[in-house]
Amino acid sequence: MRTSAWPVLRAWFLTFTIAFLLSGCGEDVTPVSLSVATQASPVVSGTTTSSVPQAITASAVTTTADTGSAVTSTTANSAATTGEIDYELDPGLSSAERAEIEQGIALSQKAFGDVGHIKVSTSKALSVIKQEDNLLGSATPGEIVLYISTESWKEATSVEHIVTVIHEYYHNFQFYLSGKSWQTYGMTRDSSVMDPWWMVEGSAEYISNLVASDNKLLKWSNVLHEKKVNAYLSPYPLSTIEKYSDNPPIDPYFMGFLATGYLTKEYGGTEALKNYWKALSTASNWEDAFKSAFGATKQVFYTNFENYRLKEYPSTVPVGSLPLPDFKGLFKVKFLGNLSAGTARGIEPELVPYVFSFSGFVLDDMSTREIEAALQLPEKDDVWYFVGGNSIMVCFDPNHPKGQYKLGIKLKDGRNASVSFQIPSTVHLITP
Repeated sequence: MRTSAWPVLRAWFLTFTIAFLLSGCGEDVTPVSLSVATQASPVVSGTTTSSVPQAITASAVTTTADTGSAVTSTTANSAATTGEIDYELDPGLSSAERAEIEQGIALSQKAFGDVGHIKVSTSKALSVIKQEDNLLGSATPGEIVLYISTESWKEATSVEHIVTVIHEYYHNFQFYLSGKSWQTYGMTRDSSVMDPWWMVEGSAEYISNLVASDNKLLKWSNVLHEKKVNAYLSPYPLSTIEKYSDNPPIDPYFMGFLATGYLTKEYGGTEALKNYWKALSTASNWEDAFKSAFGATKQVFYTNFENYRLKEYPSTVPVGSLPLPDFKGLFKVKFLGNLSAGTARGIEPELVPYVFSFSGFVLDDMSTREIEAALQLPEKDDVWYFVGGNSIMVCFDPNHPKGQYKLGIKLKDGRNASVSFQIPSTVHLITP
């Protein structure tokens, strides 16, 4: 499955990160070599569900990556079978959109080989999809569905349409190699069958963008920039998105993209990634398949990745400093404590960040304007920043008047909550 950008990049976040982004911090997750194939069943990500078809053979895609942009040569696997593609597209679909869909399928077949018979359809029915306006596409064994009625599809560019098709085709590729089906995975979401979630979606996102870059549809550096910006809003470790969740603490697309890039760079390239999907066909769990394909346990990989991430694209608030968000619990606001001045990335080093979390609703489901209308800040001119999860940060000058202050929130449905806190704070967030 593929959704539009999550979490939403807010103007106020960009203003305080712009200096950090322009500083050039972060190393390119430059693509290595790609040779992949898989078999599929449903896959879920971010705010929607994606499933994957069956029957695929591998093709070789080799990427040279010494400049930060992807350059690949793709050769069709001689062993690839020819799969039929049936198109069941809405009569009202524009000729340009039809061409985009067909181009996405053609590029996928060129990169990964055929995956057997696939039906490519468009749909306006989203009754079972949560957060449906974010949905671009989904996949089930032998089928790719593109959601042409969502705002995300309507607002997406031509290239984004093509990348979505490749993303869903790659899910089919995954499932073909792993030998999984809708029956064994999609209906049960058995975590022993097709985890981790970050790699299922992250690798589809990484490779679909890589294929588009290789075919000169987009610039790899621009893709990487977008993923890194969203990583700054991800104050939780990669291990928190092993399993599917309706409301993940961090986005499996963006963080999974970066993790897949690091994994293929340091642990055997995309050939090892292909071997992982194959290993799932016989392994009793994904951890065994991971160790077999990449030569490292998941614990070793997680440790190395978090160290790499801390150096190259750290989150605004240090990873591990915030509790996991509680989206479904009691509606309330909580003062978590303050960080030391200079600790939050992209914030003026002399300011002291105070961090607040919310529960009982999903903050990121609201627009910037809605959040600004709902927030009741200690003082009208206070500046706040979304820092990922379900938290915001308000920064104060070290010489701010001492005393007790209050921060609250009032939603359109009438729910409201507030919390009192002291300046200076006696509660300090522990940073790892």
